[in-house]
Amino acid sequence: MKIGIALGGGGAKGLAHIGVLKVLQQRGIVPDMVSGTSIGALVGALYLVRGDIEVNLPVYVKRFEGKVALVHSDVGDISLEHNQMMRELVPRIAPPALMPGGFLLSDLNLEVPGFVQLPLPPDAVPGRYFIYRKPLTAGS
Repeated sequence: MKIGIALGGGGAKGLAHIGVLKVLQQRGIVPDMVSGTSIGALVGALYLVRGDIEVNLPVYVKRFEGKVALVHSDVGDISLEHNQMMRELVPRIAPPALMPGGFLLSDLNLEVPGFVQLPLPPDAVPGRYFIYRKPLTAGS
């Protein structure tokens, strides 16, 4: 019998897929097929390529350090507690991955030390997204 699993989206909530896959793996249940959308696609792809995501995700973060041009962080929620947690987490994990001049697009208004907050395009809905740019050099 073959087993397939579908992983949904949902921003940071989708990271729960890591725990689900880990529990399945501990119980000897290894999916033959994995599909996903948004964060579920990322988690599923990493799982298929590397197995234990919890162990290997830090390896990927380090591997792409300073090489990423855009980080799109759409992780806000209606929970104030969740949003505060994301406001603290995203500025810690996204900047090291970004190359000089790279962009961070977020649905949360963040404090990203050393980054410049850019104005939204004229037709964008105010408060829906916030755009930050990593300086081209350490002093700019």
